[in-house]
Amino acid sequence: MYTVITENDESKWADETGALYHFPKRYEKHLIAGTQVLYYKGKLKKIQYRNVRLSDSPHYFGVARVGKVYKDGKSSRGDLFATIIEYSPFEEPVLAKIDGGYLEQIPASKKVNYWRDGVRPINKRVFESVCDRADIVTVTQSNKEDYSPFNDVDGRLESGEEGKQSKRYITAYFGESERSFRFYPITFSSSFSSLPVLP
Repeated sequence: MYTVITENDESKWADETGALYHFPKRYEKHLIAGTQVLYYKGKLKKIQYRNVRLSDSPHYFGVARVGKVYKDGKSSRGDLFATIIEYSPFEEPVLAKIDGGYLEQIPASKKVNYWRDGVRPINKRVFESVCDRADIVTVTQSNKEDYSPFNDVDGRLESGEEGKQSKRYITAYFGESERSFRFYPITFSSSFSSLPVLP
């Protein structure tokens, strides 16, 4: 199974790039264990996030696999968490729209509101099309520990009142040379040079 997961520059969800994805119950069937996912980010809305993005335009910025899926014990709406494994960021953005056409196939029934869905199922062809255009970073064991989601670097999480969902500012990339290593905390499960594709 293949799915696109959206991670915005600002979000009410408790996402941790490359480690954890927080989502509503309606997307549960698209994020089962083993699902291969593409990380997606929409159009830049606030200029202060420009230096931690790969592009101002909507784009894909990483690839991973879903590990364990479990309930958010603090949610009364059935929200869920998915652990993220085998995460590998892209060195350069893969734009969602190339030569006037979108890489994702938009069903006729969703032409008006397709991009409102933060989680979108895709087929193997779309998944491989994005990966073929990507320069995937090889993550080594030596830098793995530097980007653990448990290291709250510079207090980048803005918490709300106790008992309420927190707002988190979450963008994590291996970018161009002059902005490399400007990350929010992320974690990686292993080192590899290419992502295995499920049959």
